[in-house]
Amino acid sequence: AQLVAGLGADGCWTAYELRSAYFKWHPVCAHFSGLADALAEACDAHRQETGRAPVHDDVLAAEVALYATALDYDAPRPASDLAARFSAAAIVYAALDPAGLEGDALARASCDPAAVAWLARVQVVHDPELDAGYPEGRPARVTLTLRGGRTRRATARDVLGDQKRPLSPAQRRDKAMRALGRAGGERGAARVIAAWEAYLAGAPIATLTDALRALAASR
Repeated sequence: AQLVAGLGADGCWTAYELRSAYFKWHPVCAHFSGLADALAEACDAHRQETGRAPVHDDVLAAEVALYATALDYDAPRPASDLAARFSAAAIVYAALDPAGLEGDALARASCDPAAVAWLARVQVVHDPELDAGYPEGRPARVTLTLRGGRTRRATARDVLGDQKRPLSPAQRRDKAMRALGRAGGERGAARVIAAWEAYLAGAPIATLTDALRALAASR
């Protein structure tokens, strides 16, 4: 019954589950997407006040409060880039690095001795009050204690990219450009996106597959 739910009498679908899907904005485990959102908010507030984003030397300590299920996935001492994407401490480290979550900061957080030492500044705790926000959301609260006595705190509940906070077409295109650009550069990424839009408009699927093959060949 579930396989045909939403199938109209004319044989056409009346709804598409993909349009209700969560579009991941941050390249981290989904359980930590709220943390990444909260960190972005805290860093943006610092940038607006000081004219620059906070960096590692600015932060004396960081507290990350999460819901219980997220802690089940946390990797306090990640040994690889993949493990770092499941690590609340490593995600804090990456958010304060110029490379950020899109660069190699997470990889270095898992193997660079200086980065590993810095991770000791991050305390990850369970806040039972956040449990009620899961699974509908991925709640998190982050508190950064900065040099000079300033504190930055931000809380996220509904993550950017879910149904309550959907990405705009411009944001989705930006995400695609950044992700595809790492594989084939800006020109290759733009070609794939243009081919995808042409396919949606009725062009043969070969238009898209040719662009994807070209992107793969350029690596």
